[in-house]
Amino acid sequence: MAGRNNHWTNLRFIGWHRSRSQAHYRGETWELTMDDWKEFWPDESTWQRRGRGRDDLALTRYDPTVGWTRSNTAQVTGLEHCRIRNARRHGTDDLRHFRFATWLLQKETQ
Repeated sequence: MAGRNNHWTNLRFIGWHRSRSQAHYRGETWELTMDDWKEFWPDESTWQRRGRGRDDLALTRYDPTVGWTRSNTAQVTGLEHCRIRNARRHGTDDLRHFRFATWLLQKETQ
């Protein structure tokens, strides 16, 4: 059982490290710690739902001009992520697309 736990820990660390590296490559600020990452991906079943499909889970930022922080990062489905991107492209208010998002910190009303 210990081997499986180490494998799970390594998978999450690799995912966190890759995401952080990609953010740095794109010039985005990354302030999410490994503990923050574990809150978004607390178990293997949630981890296995990561992806690009409409029902898969992904992380996104509420404000794309701000870095990856606890208060700016949300977990959404692929469908909601597409809706958010399209709303931004068309300059419409995308707040309603975050209604099903999982936040590490509750967003303050703006």
